[in-house]
Amino acid sequence: MSKVATPFVRNTASIGGNIILAQKYPFPSDIATILLGVASTVRLQVYSKTLEVTLEEFLELPPSDPSTLLLSIFIPHWASDSQKESKVIFETYRAAPRPLGNAVSYINSAMLGHVSQKSCGDLVLSNLHMAFGAYGTEHAIRATKVEQHLNGKVLTPSVVLEAVRLLRETIVPMKGTSHPEYRVSVAVGFLFSFLSPFAKGIKGPGNTLSISSASSSNTDDPCNLPLSSRRETISSDDHKPVGEPIKKGGSICR
Repeated sequence: MSKVATPFVRNTASIGGNIILAQKYPFPSDIATILLGVASTVRLQVYSKTLEVTLEEFLELPPSDPSTLLLSIFIPHWASDSQKESKVIFETYRAAPRPLGNAVSYINSAMLGHVSQKSCGDLVLSNLHMAFGAYGTEHAIRATKVEQHLNGKVLTPSVVLEAVRLLRETIVPMKGTSHPEYRVSVAVGFLFSFLSPFAKGIKGPGNTLSISSASSSNTDDPCNLPLSSRRETISSDDHKPVGEPIKKGGSICR
């Protein structure tokens, strides 16, 4: 949430207004994707009727008119289950020209699931919710085929590869979207970053986790990411004083 817009915008705007914009227009909302990823529901007042629908259903409805009033947004309480020895994992991702500020996302994602450990020691994911938005689509969507494919399976390389294939079929930017190939590749990167800590025989960002450490995982920690590119800048005094700050002459007199 701290990466959405700026403090001034966050203090002025409202979550309800953001959701309505995301429903009425092709608005690249980060908030809608986050709420969709946690299976939120909304309460609506339409004339004299009160409706309660999932956020996914609300986003697919025809654009709201002045007779529709958004009353509330409900976020379920996702808790770990000590009896089943499962932990809740929730991660959000965002790619933009600038990581902070008013830059609109190229793509965003929110992924939630329960991770549990089988008797053989392998980790499996269940109750998955994977939302993607702002990639050149009318509104955020859930990657249901990917969720169904991964639920309850040990994450072997072949399983992850099939999940990537299904995601590429799901994330299809609209015609005229800038950098469509980049957006799809970033979506695949988000998926791999989420799955790799729990995968078997796959070396990726983050460390392989056990069930005891899964709840405290942080796959966004830059210290855990592999080195994918490098730039070295060597400074010299060959062109000195070019490039050095120059004191304004009038400021001395003041």
